[in-house]
Amino acid sequence: METPTSAAPDPVEPELPAAAKEASEAGARAFIMYYWDLINYAQVTGDVKALKAVSGPNCDRCDAGISAVRKVYRGGGHITDGRYTPSLTAVTKLEAENRSLYAFEAKAQITNVAHTAVDADGQIQQFKASTTNYVVDVLWVDNHWRLDVMEVV
Repeated sequence: METPTSAAPDPVEPELPAAAKEASEAGARAFIMYYWDLINYAQVTGDVKALKAVSGPNCDRCDAGISAVRKVYRGGGHITDGRYTPSLTAVTKLEAENRSLYAFEAKAQITNVAHTAVDADGQIQQFKASTTNYVVDVLWVDNHWRLDVMEVV
C-alpha cells in the first residue's frame, strides 16, 4: 500500500513584522528581510501587489523584478521555487544635507536556489543557484519603509 503524500501548503503572503513598523535601524533591517520574503512569495504565486506597494517609484531593479514575475504568470505560467535568502553584511544610516531624510543603506548577500520559470507558451528558463551582492536603500516615508534602491555590486 502506498503512503499518501501531502500536498505543499498554499503560500501565505508574508506579514510585515512588528519591528519593521518602526523608524529605526532595527526596523530598516526587519523591513529589508521582509522585502525578500515578499519576493519569494511573488515568485511562487505571481502576486506582486504587496511587493509593488513597498517598492519606490524610481527603483528600476524593483520594477524589473516585478515585471518579470508578471510576464511569467501572465496567461498561466509559473516559477518553481527560486527562494532567495538574504544576509545583511552592513547597514548604515544615510545622511543628506538640507533635507529631512531618514534612510538606511544596506549591503546584502543574497543566495538563491536553482529554479525554473515556465511562461504561458511553455518556454522554459533555468536559473542556477547563485549568490549575489546587493546594495539597497530604504527610506522611511509616510510612517512606513519603502525600498528605493536595489543595485548589484
